Amino acid sequence: MLRKIMKIILPLFLGGLAVLIICYFYSRYEFENIKVKEIELASEDIPESFDGMRIMYVADFQFDARNSFNKKALNNAINVMNNTDKDVILLGGDYTNWEGKVVPFFEEFKKVKKPEYGIYSVTGNHDYSNHLLVLEKLRETGIKNLDNKKAEIKKGNQKIIIAGVEDLWFGEPDAKAVLKNTDKKDFVIFLSHNPDYFEEIGNNEKEKMDITLSGHIHAGQATFFGLFSPFTGSVTRYGEKYRYGMKNFDNHKIYITSGLGGSAFGQYLRFFAQPEVVIVKLKKI
Repeated sequence: MLRKIMKIILPLFLGGLAVLIICYFYSRYEFENIKVKEIELASEDIPESFDGMRIMYVADFQFDARNSFNKKALNNAINVMNNTDKDVILLGGDYTNWEGKVVPFFEEFKKVKKPEYGIYSVTGNHDYSNHLLVLEKLRETGIKNLDNKKAEIKKGNQKIIIAGVEDLWFGEPDAKAVLKNTDKKDFVIFLSHNPDYFEEIGNNEKEKMDITLSGHIHAGQATFFGLFSPFTGSVTRYGEKYRYGMKNFDNHKIYITSGLGGSAFGQYLRFFAQPEVVIVKLKKI
Protein backbone atom coordinates (compact mmCIF):
# COMPACT_ATOMS: atom_id res chain seq x y z
CA MET A 1 0.00 0.00 0.00
CA LEU A 2 2.82 2.38 0.94
CA ARG A 3 4.57 1.66 -2.34
CA LYS A 4 1.44 2.55 -4.29
CA ILE A 5 1.08 5.81 -2.39
CA MET A 6 4.74 6.66 -2.97
CA LYS A 7 4.38 5.94 -6.68
CA ILE A 8 1.70 8.60 -6.80
CA ILE A 9 3.17 11.15 -4.38
CA LEU A 10 6.82 11.03 -5.48
CA PRO A 11 6.21 12.03 -9.13
CA LEU A 12 3.91 14.82 -7.96
CA PHE A 13 6.51 16.06 -5.49
CA LEU A 14 9.33 15.93 -8.05
CA GLY A 15 7.15 17.60 -10.67
CA GLY A 16 6.20 20.38 -8.26
CA LEU A 17 9.82 20.85 -7.24
CA ALA A 18 10.87 21.09 -10.89
CA VAL A 19 8.21 23.76 -11.52
CA LEU A 20 9.42 25.77 -8.51
CA ILE A 21 13.02 25.58 -9.69
CA ILE A 22 12.04 26.71 -13.19
CA CYS A 23 9.98 29.58 -11.77
CA TYR A 24 12.87 30.63 -9.54
CA PHE A 25 15.39 30.82 -12.36
CA TYR A 26 12.87 32.55 -14.62
CA SER A 27 12.29 35.11 -11.85
CA ARG A 28 16.03 35.78 -11.70
CA TYR A 29 16.13 36.11 -15.50
CA GLU A 30 13.18 38.51 -15.56
CA PHE A 31 14.71 40.67 -12.84
CA GLU A 32 17.82 41.18 -14.96
CA ASN A 33 15.96 42.03 -18.20
CA ILE A 34 14.69 45.60 -18.22
CA LYS A 35 12.23 46.59 -20.91
CA VAL A 36 11.93 50.08 -22.37
CA LYS A 37 8.25 50.97 -22.54
CA GLU A 38 7.20 53.92 -24.69
CA ILE A 39 3.94 55.76 -24.09
CA GLU A 40 2.57 58.53 -26.28
CA LEU A 41 0.86 61.32 -24.37
CA ALA A 42 -1.25 63.55 -26.60
CA SER A 43 -2.63 66.86 -25.34
CA GLU A 44 -3.61 70.26 -26.64
CA ASP A 45 -1.87 71.74 -23.56
CA ILE A 46 1.55 70.69 -24.87
CA PRO A 47 3.38 73.75 -26.27
CA GLU A 48 4.50 73.49 -29.89
CA SER A 49 8.19 73.51 -28.99
CA PHE A 50 7.71 70.48 -26.71
CA ASP A 51 6.05 68.34 -29.39
CA GLY A 52 8.06 65.11 -29.61
CA MET A 53 9.89 65.62 -26.30
CA ARG A 54 10.93 62.33 -24.69
CA ILE A 55 10.54 62.16 -20.92
CA MET A 56 12.18 59.23 -19.14
CA TYR A 57 10.49 58.03 -15.96
CA VAL A 58 12.05 55.48 -13.60
CA ALA A 59 11.25 54.51 -10.01
CA ASP A 60 11.88 51.93 -7.31
CA PHE A 61 15.55 51.14 -7.89
CA GLN A 62 16.00 49.19 -4.65
CA PHE A 63 18.92 47.04 -5.80
CA ASP A 64 19.79 46.11 -2.24
CA ALA A 65 18.74 43.75 0.52
CA ARG A 66 19.66 43.80 4.21
CA ASN A 67 22.99 42.04 3.62
CA SER A 68 23.71 42.73 -0.05
CA PHE A 69 24.01 45.44 -2.68
CA ASN A 70 23.38 44.34 -6.28
CA LYS A 71 25.85 46.66 -7.98
CA LYS A 72 25.71 44.65 -11.21
CA ALA A 73 21.93 45.05 -11.53
CA LEU A 74 22.14 48.76 -10.75
CA ASN A 75 24.76 49.29 -13.43
CA ASN A 76 22.65 47.31 -15.88
CA ALA A 77 19.78 49.74 -15.20
CA ILE A 78 22.10 52.72 -15.60
CA ASN A 79 23.30 51.35 -18.95
CA VAL A 80 19.72 51.00 -20.16
CA MET A 81 19.00 54.57 -19.07
CA ASN A 82 22.14 55.92 -20.72
CA ASN A 83 21.46 54.11 -23.99
CA THR A 84 17.83 55.22 -24.29
CA ASP A 85 17.07 58.50 -26.06
CA LYS A 86 15.50 61.12 -23.74
CA ASP A 87 15.39 64.86 -23.11
CA VAL A 88 14.72 64.84 -19.36
CA ILE A 89 14.69 62.24 -16.57
CA LEU A 90 12.08 61.99 -13.81
CA LEU A 91 12.70 59.80 -10.76
CA GLY A 92 9.83 58.38 -8.72
CA GLY A 93 11.59 57.58 -5.43
CA ASP A 94 12.70 54.54 -3.44
CA TYR A 95 16.37 54.60 -4.37
CA THR A 96 17.34 51.92 -1.85
CA ASN A 97 15.66 49.57 0.60
CA TRP A 98 18.13 50.15 3.42
CA GLU A 99 19.70 53.31 4.80
CA GLY A 100 23.18 51.79 4.71
CA LYS A 101 23.04 51.44 0.93
CA VAL A 102 22.20 55.10 0.19
CA VAL A 103 25.81 56.27 -0.22
CA PRO A 104 26.98 53.40 -2.48
CA PHE A 105 23.81 53.75 -4.58
CA PHE A 106 24.43 57.41 -5.35
CA GLU A 107 28.12 56.78 -6.00
CA GLU A 108 27.05 54.48 -8.84
CA PHE A 109 24.18 56.74 -9.92
CA LYS A 110 26.69 59.46 -10.79
CA LYS A 111 27.29 57.40 -13.94
CA VAL A 112 23.86 58.41 -15.29
CA LYS A 113 24.32 60.84 -18.17
CA LYS A 114 22.27 63.96 -17.56
CA PRO A 115 20.06 64.84 -20.52
CA GLU A 116 19.63 68.35 -21.88
CA TYR A 117 16.83 69.34 -19.50
CA GLY A 118 18.18 67.68 -16.37
CA ILE A 119 16.91 65.23 -13.76
CA TYR A 120 14.02 65.77 -11.33
CA SER A 121 12.89 63.57 -8.44
CA VAL A 122 10.55 62.87 -5.59
CA THR A 123 11.25 60.54 -2.67
CA GLY A 124 9.46 57.35 -1.66
CA ASN A 125 8.64 55.59 1.58
CA HIS A 126 11.97 53.73 1.80
CA ASP A 127 13.85 57.02 1.45
CA TYR A 128 12.55 58.20 4.83
CA SER A 129 14.78 55.87 6.82
CA ASN A 130 17.30 58.70 6.42
CA HIS A 131 15.44 61.33 4.41
CA LEU A 132 18.00 64.08 4.99
CA LEU A 133 20.81 61.89 3.67
CA VAL A 134 18.81 61.00 0.54
CA LEU A 135 18.01 64.66 -0.11
CA GLU A 136 21.69 65.55 0.38
CA LYS A 137 22.81 62.88 -2.09
CA LEU A 138 20.20 63.91 -4.65
CA ARG A 139 21.49 67.46 -4.42
CA GLU A 140 25.14 66.36 -4.66
CA THR A 141 24.31 64.29 -7.75
CA GLY A 142 22.76 67.32 -9.45
CA ILE A 143 19.18 66.11 -9.17
CA LYS A 144 16.45 68.64 -8.38
CA ASN A 145 14.07 67.29 -5.75
CA LEU A 146 10.38 68.16 -6.08
CA ASP A 147 8.89 67.00 -2.79
CA ASN A 148 5.91 69.40 -2.51
CA LYS A 149 7.49 71.61 -5.17
CA LYS A 150 7.25 72.33 -8.86
CA ALA A 151 9.70 73.34 -11.57
CA GLU A 152 9.40 74.76 -15.05
CA ILE A 153 11.19 73.42 -18.10
CA LYS A 154 11.45 76.19 -20.66
CA LYS A 155 12.06 76.40 -24.39
CA GLY A 156 12.14 80.03 -25.40
CA ASN A 157 8.95 81.59 -24.04
CA GLN A 158 7.14 78.24 -23.72
CA LYS A 159 7.17 75.88 -20.76
CA ILE A 160 5.93 72.67 -19.20
CA ILE A 161 5.64 72.07 -15.46
CA ILE A 162 6.97 69.16 -13.42
CA ALA A 163 5.34 69.00 -9.99
CA GLY A 164 5.75 66.52 -7.16
CA VAL A 165 4.75 65.65 -3.63
CA GLU A 166 6.24 63.99 -0.59
CA ASP A 167 5.54 60.34 0.12
CA LEU A 168 2.03 59.45 1.26
CA TRP A 169 3.12 57.17 4.13
CA PHE A 170 5.88 59.20 5.75
CA GLY A 171 5.62 62.69 4.31
CA GLU A 172 2.91 65.31 4.04
CA PRO A 173 1.94 65.41 0.35
CA ASP A 174 0.09 68.59 -0.61
CA ALA A 175 -1.00 68.74 -4.23
CA LYS A 176 -3.23 71.73 -3.55
CA ALA A 177 -0.34 73.89 -2.35
CA VAL A 178 2.01 72.74 -5.11
CA LEU A 179 -0.48 73.50 -7.90
CA LYS A 180 -1.95 76.64 -6.33
CA ASN A 181 -0.62 79.04 -8.97
CA THR A 182 -0.90 76.64 -11.88
CA ASP A 183 -3.39 77.22 -14.69
CA LYS A 184 -5.50 74.45 -16.22
CA LYS A 185 -4.06 75.37 -19.61
CA ASP A 186 -0.53 74.62 -18.41
CA PHE A 187 0.92 71.23 -19.28
CA VAL A 188 1.67 69.55 -15.95
CA ILE A 189 3.35 66.22 -15.19
CA PHE A 190 2.73 65.27 -11.56
CA LEU A 191 4.96 62.92 -9.55
CA SER A 192 3.65 60.93 -6.59
CA HIS A 193 5.61 57.89 -5.48
CA ASN A 194 2.55 56.18 -4.02
CA PRO A 195 -0.43 55.90 -6.42
CA ASP A 196 -2.85 55.72 -3.47
CA TYR A 197 -2.42 59.49 -3.11
CA PHE A 198 -4.34 59.86 -6.39
CA GLU A 199 -7.46 59.05 -4.35
CA GLU A 200 -6.85 62.07 -2.10
CA ILE A 201 -6.25 64.67 -4.79
CA GLY A 202 -9.15 67.06 -5.32
CA ASN A 203 -10.85 67.40 -8.71
CA ASN A 204 -9.64 70.98 -9.08
CA GLU A 205 -6.03 69.79 -8.83
CA LYS A 206 -6.62 66.79 -11.09
CA GLU A 207 -7.96 69.17 -13.75
CA LYS A 208 -4.57 70.89 -13.70
CA MET A 209 -2.60 67.65 -14.05
CA ASP A 210 -2.15 66.15 -17.53
CA ILE A 211 -0.73 62.93 -16.12
CA THR A 212 0.36 61.54 -12.76
CA LEU A 213 3.39 59.24 -12.64
CA SER A 214 3.70 56.78 -9.74
CA GLY A 215 5.41 53.55 -8.75
CA HIS A 216 5.75 51.91 -5.33
CA ILE A 217 3.91 48.65 -6.09
CA HIS A 218 6.52 47.02 -8.41
CA ALA A 219 3.60 45.68 -10.49
CA GLY A 220 3.16 43.17 -7.67
CA GLN A 221 6.82 41.95 -7.75
CA ALA A 222 5.69 38.31 -8.01
CA THR A 223 2.34 37.79 -9.72
CA PHE A 224 0.15 34.94 -10.85
CA PHE A 225 1.34 35.11 -14.46
CA GLY A 226 0.61 38.83 -14.59
CA LEU A 227 -3.06 38.51 -13.67
CA PHE A 228 -2.87 39.53 -10.03
CA SER A 229 -0.45 39.59 -7.12
CA PRO A 230 -0.98 38.32 -3.58
CA PHE A 231 1.45 40.98 -2.35
CA THR A 232 -0.29 44.20 -3.42
CA GLY A 233 -2.33 44.36 -0.23
CA SER A 234 0.81 45.14 1.77
CA VAL A 235 1.56 48.30 -0.24
CA THR A 236 -1.80 49.64 -1.45
CA ARG A 237 -5.28 49.97 0.02
CA TYR A 238 -6.90 49.50 -3.38
CA GLY A 239 -5.99 45.97 -4.42
CA GLU A 240 -5.36 45.62 -8.14
CA LYS A 241 -6.63 49.11 -9.00
CA TYR A 242 -3.19 50.73 -9.06
CA ARG A 243 -0.95 47.68 -9.42
CA TYR A 244 0.47 48.54 -12.84
CA GLY A 245 0.06 50.42 -16.08
CA MET A 246 -1.89 53.32 -17.56
CA LYS A 247 -5.18 54.10 -15.87
CA ASN A 248 -7.80 56.65 -16.85
CA PHE A 249 -10.32 57.67 -14.19
CA ASP A 250 -12.83 60.33 -15.32
CA ASN A 251 -10.33 61.50 -17.97
CA HIS A 252 -7.56 61.84 -15.37
CA LYS A 253 -4.53 59.77 -16.34
CA ILE A 254 -2.16 58.00 -13.96
CA TYR A 255 0.65 55.67 -15.02
CA ILE A 256 2.05 53.28 -12.41
CA THR A 257 5.43 51.90 -13.41
CA SER A 258 6.63 48.42 -12.45
CA GLY A 259 9.89 50.06 -11.37
CA LEU A 260 13.34 48.55 -11.63
CA GLY A 261 14.37 46.56 -8.57
CA GLY A 262 13.11 45.09 -5.33
CA SER A 263 13.89 41.95 -3.42
CA ALA A 264 12.08 39.24 -1.49
CA PHE A 265 13.70 37.30 1.37
CA GLY A 266 17.09 38.57 0.21
CA GLN A 267 16.55 37.33 -3.35
CA TYR A 268 16.36 39.58 -6.42
CA LEU A 269 13.28 38.20 -8.14
CA ARG A 270 10.41 39.28 -10.37
CA PHE A 271 7.72 37.01 -11.73
CA PHE A 272 5.56 38.39 -14.55
CA ALA A 273 6.27 41.89 -13.23
CA GLN A 274 9.12 42.83 -15.57
CA PRO A 275 11.19 45.88 -14.59
CA GLU A 276 11.00 48.83 -16.94
CA VAL A 277 12.27 52.21 -18.01
CA VAL A 278 9.38 54.34 -19.26
CA ILE A 279 9.53 56.90 -22.05
CA VAL A 280 6.63 59.34 -22.22
CA LYS A 281 6.64 60.92 -25.67
CA LEU A 282 4.73 64.20 -25.89
CA LYS A 283 2.43 64.85 -28.86
CA LYS A 284 0.84 68.20 -29.50
CA ILE A 285 -2.76 68.02 -30.76
